[in-house]
Amino acid sequence: MKQQLTIHQFGPISDIKIDIDDIIVFIGSQASGKSTVSKAIFFFKSLRDNLYRYYYDCYHQNKFDANISNFGKLAKQKFIKIYGSVLQSPNMKLTYTYGEKITATVKPSGDNRFTDIEFSPIFRKKFNQIMNKIKNSYDELHRKNSSFSSYREVSTLKAKEANLFAEIDADLNTLFGDDRDIVFLPAGRSLITTLSQQRYNIDMGDDWSSNSEIESDGLTKLDYLMRDFINRIDDAKPIFDKGMDKLIEEHIVNGSSDMLQIINLAKDLVNLILRGSYSYFNGIERITFADGKSTLEAV
Repeated sequence: MKQQLTIHQFGPISDIKIDIDDIIVFIGSQASGKSTVSKAIFFFKSLRDNLYRYYYDCYHQNKFDANISNFGKLAKQKFIKIYGSVLQSPNMKLTYTYGEKITATVKPSGDNRFTDIEFSPIFRKKFNQIMNKIKNSYDELHRKNSSFSSYREVSTLKAKEANLFAEIDADLNTLFGDDRDIVFLPAGRSLITTLSQQRYNIDMGDDWSSNSEIESDGLTKLDYLMRDFINRIDDAKPIFDKGMDKLIEEHIVNGSSDMLQIINLAKDLVNLILRGSYSYFNGIERITFADGKSTLEAV
């Protein structure tokens, strides 16, 4: 079954139903709803990663709640961070279908004062099954827990926990019908506007206290998607500590031939654009050109 997004009376969109394919191209005039739809797809599909993190936190905090409402609250906060206040859309409804009778729906609360997120019965059932698996595994693995555990016992525990969360990851891939990383790349007018407004005073903190872009401290807040994108870039930089060539050599040994082709293609594109080789080490970015000269930029 194809995944599907349905939007009713939200933003500039009155009604739309879209089958989610591997490639979707939106063409339309300014403020016609392209970003609204793109953000909705990202929001619903990226809930898989949020749910994985939720299970991870439940396990390590030893707090297991079979009620999905707590996760729903976190998802609602994410939705509001992406779109801002939705009180101006009292009749809105966004539904994403992940699989047969597996859906998530965003709509106003009964009194139209808040935003609610509802999950279908099968979704909630799967949620409870995974939560019970985590709880039972925790009880089993920590039944003989002792402050005097040997190194071997601790290593065994860590290995079993790693296997557990590999299973959870696979379960969530099945539930959400996708095993790929979900990334939203800000682009176009919104990216230019954000950078021009925020080039001097940027607050990368997560302490969202209002929906206003400019907070009382005078610092401009990066919007949620821009902040997530920049964080991903920063997290990826250390991978290039020995340069692109070394990264490719490691994949020649450890990776598949398909992945090697992708990395080689990326290398060629980077070299074509930069006309040199990129590396990152100890917080310093370097581009080394063909003539051996390089440029340094402090991060």
